[in-house]
Amino acid sequence: MIRVGRTNDSASTVAHIGPHGRADSSFPLNVLLVEDNPADAHLIRELLRAVSASMFVIEWVDRLDLALSRLAEGNVDVVLTDLSLPDSHGLETALALQERAPKVPVVVLTAVDDDNVAVEAVHLGAQDYVIKGQTDGALLTRTLRYAVERKRAEGLEFLLRELDHRVKNTLATVQSMADLTLNSSSSLPDFAVAFRGRLGALTRLYEELSRTKSAGLDLDRLVELAVGAHEATSGQISASGDAVKISSNWVRSIGMALHELATNATRHGALTKAAGRVAVTWSVETTDTGRFLRIHWVESGGPAVATPLVRGSGTTLIEEAIAYETGGTVRMRFDPAGVTCEISIPVTGQVASAT
Repeated sequence: MIRVGRTNDSASTVAHIGPHGRADSSFPLNVLLVEDNPADAHLIRELLRAVSASMFVIEWVDRLDLALSRLAEGNVDVVLTDLSLPDSHGLETALALQERAPKVPVVVLTAVDDDNVAVEAVHLGAQDYVIKGQTDGALLTRTLRYAVERKRAEGLEFLLRELDHRVKNTLATVQSMADLTLNSSSSLPDFAVAFRGRLGALTRLYEELSRTKSAGLDLDRLVELAVGAHEATSGQISASGDAVKISSNWVRSIGMALHELATNATRHGALTKAAGRVAVTWSVETTDTGRFLRIHWVESGGPAVATPLVRGSGTTLIEEAIAYETGGTVRMRFDPAGVTCEISIPVTGQVASAT
């Protein structure tokens, strides 16, 4: 028999009013109670209600599959679960719940009074392990609240570590760009123009990732961000290809490579002429050695092209960024009719393709 539903006590949905007369956004907490024994489920709700009728909104399910489905819907602050259910038994129950919703804290409430099991549960990620018959409403209330706050603190700590990592990577990238630009610049004004262009391109990529709050960017949007600012007249640059999403880890390297190609086309290549054109195409191809994302850059209609005598900083940036960060390869050709470039990148977890 399925037991799903919110408590009928309407008072339990009333917001908690803090000491300054404002509604505290932390309350009520949405509790998913996973318990197959109706008597135990009723007792748990009564214990919590006795402390505060407004602190929790309790939703009760009696099977793991129902709990997993409910977690997938979202809006659950904490899970309070027994380990023995009709469709699951032992620590696998808690583990399955955590895997379905890693950001939601899980508290185990069980009749199994075993220190080894309790320690193992915590090692697997449970926020606490409470024994039935050895708790009361006040203790259970504190346990649930502390579990939520600890999980939030863990999330904040992770974000701070991630921020620290990204800031260091960004500073290293900017320093590398500055060094590369300085070494290839003939004058301070030349350096300023080239460096500002690169820094601006990098900023646009990061701003887009921040604005969309996304783990990556669609490749067509990435191309637009990287080369759109270089288009002198409408229609000079065309872009088309498969539906591909690039992970945020690779957005910078691919985006900056495209920016360098566009910069070269603007200063020396097809985009110096009104009749010049650039075609950017991409596809995901399968070969005997695996799947690859191929990005093709083809210029036409510009001045005659000759192979440069000195390897430029842009070419260096393109080749090193793609090779180092994506494990891919770059093939540049300076044909008289126009510059062509093929970027070949192995399809891994950093590239998601619909094909």
